[in-house]
Amino acid sequence: KQRLLGHPFKERTQQLYNDIHFEDESYSYQQFITELIRDCIDNVNTNGLKLMPGVERVVGHLATNGIPMAIASSNDRHSYDGNRERFDHFFDHFSHAVLSGEKSEQIANKPDPHIYRVAYDRFADPKPRSPTNVLVFEDNEVGVRAAVGAGMPCVLVVDPRLNLQEVSQSATLVIKSMNNFRPELFGLPPLIV
Repeated sequence: KQRLLGHPFKERTQQLYNDIHFEDESYSYQQFITELIRDCIDNVNTNGLKLMPGVERVVGHLATNGIPMAIASSNDRHSYDGNRERFDHFFDHFSHAVLSGEKSEQIANKPDPHIYRVAYDRFADPKPRSPTNVLVFEDNEVGVRAAVGAGMPCVLVVDPRLNLQEVSQSATLVIKSMNNFRPELFGLPPLIV
């Protein structure tokens, strides 16, 4: 899973398809994608899609304190819009989104730092003084490399299902949950308990 996170959908699914050794060699990539998408939709419909624990609280706190926020994602527009539809109130806290999976944007995929540089450039005035004043939250190694490459401090929120020994040494901070995030470590207003 860690190897697939942070890459565009087509790249992730092609890698997954290549990694799985199917008994039936006539089983095509297109069949695989069709079944994968159907299974994902069934899973979302059955179990619901949820934000990671603590994310809504931290984002709400930062928004309440006037901290500008943006999204830099490897998703395409369709995936992004689907998430936005499910969590509309949450996405309202972000001034803009940069999507490397959207071909019309012509933004390099992570781990290239281009996506974070574009997100920084699109902040309205008053924009952060420099990239070092932009805190990035990531859930994967590829995203951490992109953020650090753009000169931005990065908090890696580790998926509890992944091996902690595999996490990035380049992240500014590694936490197991957004519930463990302490904004004051980065000069931001502390969360009120």
